[in-house]
Amino acid sequence: MKQVYLIVLAIVSIALKEVSGAVNSTFLKQYDAKVCSNEPTCNLTLMPDLDPKKLTFEGRDCMCDFECTEYNDCCRDSQYFNAPALSNDRKTYSCHPLFKIYTISSCPASYADETVKRKCGKAFEPLDEDDTVILIPATNKNKRATYANAYCALCNGDTDFEPWNLGAGCGEPVQSAKARAKREAAKPKVNFSKYNNKLDRILPTAHYNAAKKQFTATYEGKELLCEFSAKQPPHFAGYVRKCLPDLVTECAAEPEGSKKCHSHTAVVYDKSNKKPYRNRECALCNGVPADKLSGCPAGVRTGASSLFSAGSKTAGSDACSNPEIAKKFC
Repeated sequence: MKQVYLIVLAIVSIALKEVSGAVNSTFLKQYDAKVCSNEPTCNLTLMPDLDPKKLTFEGRDCMCDFECTEYNDCCRDSQYFNAPALSNDRKTYSCHPLFKIYTISSCPASYADETVKRKCGKAFEPLDEDDTVILIPATNKNKRATYANAYCALCNGDTDFEPWNLGAGCGEPVQSAKARAKREAAKPKVNFSKYNNKLDRILPTAHYNAAKKQFTATYEGKELLCEFSAKQPPHFAGYVRKCLPDLVTECAAEPEGSKKCHSHTAVVYDKSNKKPYRNRECALCNGVPADKLSGCPAGVRTGASSLFSAGSKTAGSDACSNPEIAKKFC
């Protein structure tokens, strides 16, 4: 019987790392030509000793575990896949555009604190105020829930969350000699790691500069530009759910066809623009020719890394006025 290699490249990579601690790149390349034309599966016939339900979303684009119906990312042959149950996308979770993970990113309409609701709702927007708590996702391992930020956790009744690590970096804006010679108004370059060993003195002066639409700080009479980012703590591995923020899950041209978009997950890509669609049927419904579709490039999706670890005790005074926020950030 002809073997069918219905397994994606990243599954092989992850599985081999767990089993042998190393990945044979030549072996993986042999699979590369096969995985792009086949649908990912929960039936790992090539590796019967592995439990597909324990494999992550990294690179495989669909899941086999019991939570796949909740996140609507079930592989077609997952034992938990139920097409009627997935006829409509769940609205509880949103795909974080920066970290590429599912997060709870809104408050119940009945929640009364408008400040908390506003700050929860700004999680996906560029930060335009001093409150860096807005930037930092928070995870409750017991509930297996990740929130876009601590404010989203609070308004959903969760105070037993742990914030991710906050990273920061500051540096002087420097325009290149070439740009200066041409008197060009080119965007200056900033080495955000230049003052890493001085941050304990710099960060207390950091504030959002509305005119420059960026954080600035002062050190030894110099005005520095600063950036902040968050990083997932290692012990959250297995508790956060990966996703594709630009995944097409609707079919405007054929409303009835959207049922297929809301069905199983087996991401395919338009070769011409690399746009991802939830499954082949969804792509065809959106007018992508069959010969333009590929199961690659899925790649391994990772969240944004922090510039460096600076802890999370950098919340502004406005944030620290909230007692629950103050416990964890101030």
